[in-house]
Amino acid sequence: MTPEALAALAGWDIDVEAHQRLARFVGLVERWTNKINLIAPTPTDQIWQRHVADCAQLLPYIPRDARRLVDLGSGGGFPGVILAILTEGRQPLPEIILIESDSRKAAFLRTAAATLSLQVRIEAARAEAILPLSADVVTARALAPLGTLMPLVLRHLAPEGVGILPKGRHYRIELAGSDTAGLSIRSEPSRTDPEAAILLIGRARDGRD
Repeated sequence: MTPEALAALAGWDIDVEAHQRLARFVGLVERWTNKINLIAPTPTDQIWQRHVADCAQLLPYIPRDARRLVDLGSGGGFPGVILAILTEGRQPLPEIILIESDSRKAAFLRTAAATLSLQVRIEAARAEAILPLSADVVTARALAPLGTLMPLVLRHLAPEGVGILPKGRHYRIELAGSDTAGLSIRSEPSRTDPEAAILLIGRARDGRD
């Protein structure tokens, strides 16, 4: 592993095989970004910190018994592919569904899944056009403001499921402008950006937070 990779994931309990697959994935992202702009041009060391580690920090919030995880607007595979790699050894192994409406990015996701032998399902469609998936976990990263995003999350979330949404420094403003009635929302500090947060969203029991 490169020093950049080791530094970004220091303190994480990630085995050698997962590290290697993450490195192969980063290589794929870098090559494809030159063609279809998966992410903004970024030095490799920053990819590990800004993207890989930022996604890996969602792992502890995924319930161990989760059977289906849906990633909305997967784009370059962040966080969907990262979480697919890191949950590979879980029992039960969650079904992971990556939703991406851009056909070129969906093609990249298929290539990444085949190259890394990942058990993921890829839906090349808009999230609102897909029948509700009743997922135990719904993730989305850099897809849309919360006011637009939360109805999509709730569309595909099982009644007792959790939405795990990494948000940047303006998350409080987004929350204030969103309809959160009937929802339970908890924020956890981001490990990669002191001004950002991870929002855990679910349906409140009996309509109360």
